[in-house]
Amino acid sequence: MRQSSLKVALAGLALLASHALEAATLRGQLRCNNGDAPAVGIAVTVNGVRGRTTPFFTGGDGMYYITDVPAGQYVLEIWLSKRGNDPTSTQQIIIKEPITDVPPQVVPVCSAQ
Repeated sequence: MRQSSLKVALAGLALLASHALEAATLRGQLRCNNGDAPAVGIAVTVNGVRGRTTPFFTGGDGMYYITDVPAGQYVLEIWLSKRGNDPTSTQQIIIKEPITDVPPQVVPVCSAQ
């Protein structure tokens, strides 16, 4: 009986491990300060234990998609200026689903400067 329970437990762990999240997509939208228009061409990065990603830029609809992000805790960074070493705004995020949505954010400009 003990061996049988152990085999069932090990099979369950193997099944969980096979479905572990390897990489996810983080998506969100940036809107202009009036909230109506999309903020186009804004750089967005995530910073975590592996360092900062290369910048991803918002498209014509203000959406950004950051792909191949392993599950974990990160800081989402928004860069309104192409100059400088510090992001304009940051937000803590936790990625634990294959697609993680970030609520729309309003930025004080409508395009990268």
